[in-house]
Amino acid sequence: MIYTSLISLHKDVRDDLAAIRESDPAAHAKIAALIRQLRADSALAEKLLDHGFGDDRREDFSVNKWLGVWKEGKDLWRLKSWDMEYQDMKYRLIYLYLRKEARFVVMAIVDRKSFNYDDDQDPIRKRIYASLRHTYSIE
Repeated sequence: MIYTSLISLHKDVRDDLAAIRESDPAAHAKIAALIRQLRADSALAEKLLDHGFGDDRREDFSVNKWLGVWKEGKDLWRLKSWDMEYQDMKYRLIYLYLRKEARFVVMAIVDRKSFNYDDDQDPIRKRIYASLRHTYSIE
């Protein structure tokens, strides 16, 4: 299968980036650079659907399905940058893959310390679910 390198940001992500720019300008710069790199390098798009890619830390980043919700039929994934991890910038890009359109949408950029993947009541999780329903009709 051929994947496009089309990566967009959900409108909610603008607020995430603004908050990160305010609280951690260095992390904001690294996240912006990472997004530019992902958009520019079509070979990386293929890796965004490779569960476990980079887990051995030999790559620049790690990709995993958000298994709990992926099993519910929501094609959500997370990416973490090893360079940022080493600098104690533990941000995650949570993204959706829209198979019919062969494109990725970053749904949230979160500090790992303030996000609980397994908590149904986590505000970020609730926001992502609401956006999936309202923007993409994904229940």
